[in-house]
Amino acid sequence: IALAYQDALKRDARNSQARLGLISLHVRHREMDAATAQVNKLRELEPEAIPTVYFSTMLALEKRDMKVAREGADQLLKLAPENVAVLQLVGAVEFENASYGQSAAHLGKALLRAGDSVSVRVMLARALIRSGELKKAVSALQPLIGDSPNLDALTLAADAYTGLGDANRAKQLYQRAVSLNPKNQTARGALAITDINEGRMEQGLRALQQLAQSSDSAQVDLLLFGANLQARRFDD
Repeated sequence: IALAYQDALKRDARNSQARLGLISLHVRHREMDAATAQVNKLRELEPEAIPTVYFSTMLALEKRDMKVAREGADQLLKLAPENVAVLQLVGAVEFENASYGQSAAHLGKALLRAGDSVSVRVMLARALIRSGELKKAVSALQPLIGDSPNLDALTLAADAYTGLGDANRAKQLYQRAVSLNPKNQTARGALAITDINEGRMEQGLRALQQLAQSSDSAQVDLLLFGANLQARRFDD
């Protein structure tokens, strides 16, 4: 496919559709340097076009250049305020900028227009959790934690229930997440902490130690450190 796009651009360097196709392909394969090169060429030809601004903003976000990403997000909202892809990207920019309420607002609008989008629903839940809207997050995730659950949705819903003080429901969801993916570090860590909090200290510590041995995550190390401190307090 890439060769077809490249051949089309050799015949006509102004073929924006071929260039957009090539950019999308590079992004899909995480070839960000190649995508950036093509976006730069697109910017020379159509600097104000929505696709140019969209991909420029996406790449700025990828590079964590938040100033450029925020400027692009503002421009996109003026150019295409009702577009689902635009709303989702702007929501992602606001999330990375720690403006979680604004992120949730944009993603909520996107979800109204694309209610079957798993990625939008999961992103919205993340923003709602960060903004403290835990009940709304649970509500947003309900379609994704039924009979054919989404792994990210299960973990996020469990996090939300933990924040709401419903430890039993959270535990059930973490267990389902581990059943779907035994390597899910977040869920395994949460279940280990649940064991510790429920008095099964040795079982919880053993689970965290096993997780730490198979992971280079700083979060797991912190959980283990905290659990060891707690164990020593109980030993005193």
